[in-house]
Amino acid sequence: MDTNVELAKRYWELQNYITGFAIAQMLAVLLAGASSKEFRGRVGRARNRVVIAMVVSGIVYAGLVIGAFAAETTIMPPTAGRDGIYCSTLAVRVFLILVANVGGAGVVYGSRDEP
Repeated sequence: MDTNVELAKRYWELQNYITGFAIAQMLAVLLAGASSKEFRGRVGRARNRVVIAMVVSGIVYAGLVIGAFAAETTIMPPTAGRDGIYCSTLAVRVFLILVANVGGAGVVYGSRDEP
């Protein structure tokens, strides 16, 4: 198999891994908040910093996915085609990352301080 095609496939997989990690990380934070009163209290006291960290991490993850997409489409040979599915998949990945992070930040920001 051509090395460029193989490398493009690796970038495709990398995008999937980044997206999955971003969503799993946010779910872990939300589950920890749902199951631990101490965790909720600590997060509530540092709410603004936590929200900023969540939004920034979402932007960083989205940027990494976009960068991997750019690298993939740059090295992909013309015979492999660049259908709209590639751009649609990128849009869905970025959307999922941002929704997970902004949604999690909204939940954290909306939580009240607990002793």
